[in-house]
Amino acid sequence: MPAIGWYNGTVGPLDEMKVPMLDRAVCFGDGCYEACLANGVRAFAIEKHLDRFYRSLSLLRIPFSVDREALGATLSECLAAAGEDCAVLYWQVSRATAPRTHAFPVNGAKPNLMITVTPKTLLPDERTVRLITAEDIRYSMCHVKTLNLIPNVLASERAKENGADEAVFVRGGFVTEGAHTNVHILKDGTDFATNFTAELACLNNIGPGLGMVGPMGNYSFYHPALKMLLTFNMLTGRLELFPMIVLFSPMAWRKNG
Repeated sequence: MPAIGWYNGTVGPLDEMKVPMLDRAVCFGDGCYEACLANGVRAFAIEKHLDRFYRSLSLLRIPFSVDREALGATLSECLAAAGEDCAVLYWQVSRATAPRTHAFPVNGAKPNLMITVTPKTLLPDERTVRLITAEDIRYSMCHVKTLNLIPNVLASERAKENGADEAVFVRGGFVTEGAHTNVHILKDGTDFATNFTAELACLNNIGPGLGMVGPMGNYSFYHPALKMLLTFNMLTGRLELFPMIVLFSPMAWRKNG
């Protein structure tokens, strides 16, 4: 038989099932899952899988109202409907179907339960299994705009509960970004790109920098002391560094004899 799917009580061939586009699993990965092998209607280590599943629901604060006995019965019904001797039983719960906002949906949005049963052919015991090693980068790719945004969802909800508009992520004492915004930090009214390229532009005598000292900007907003520093950088860059060192070295002004 073909693989079957079950979504909030609707069952059918897996490739014909439909999931709402606003299901939070689609746009946030906001949910949790379990999967195990099944032999007929018996799922392997089902009690341990259910233990972990409900623990994950609790940690994600997903208000799934179906108890484990009822869920176990529904999983068995799906296995019986599939009628496979060997299959992969997969189930997941997403937080809700609701308009896309990072914080939790308002009261009344109910979690979604999805179940699939897919036929599985096991590898023969005598087959040699080939492996490779790979760097574990699962938790170091926050620069990639993936759909797995559960940390952002939980931080946004925490901000909302504390009467705030946003949560700012900090790692090792350094600000990284907001839960659903970018963070720009200004020092003395200017941003890093402006200050850094102003230094480079003056030191290298290359013309405009970026930001507020770009082609359409100027240096008038800087404090006089900073203008003095930038002027010194321009002299250093134009005269080269070594002559500037000689110029301010007492040895260069000492009279011979």
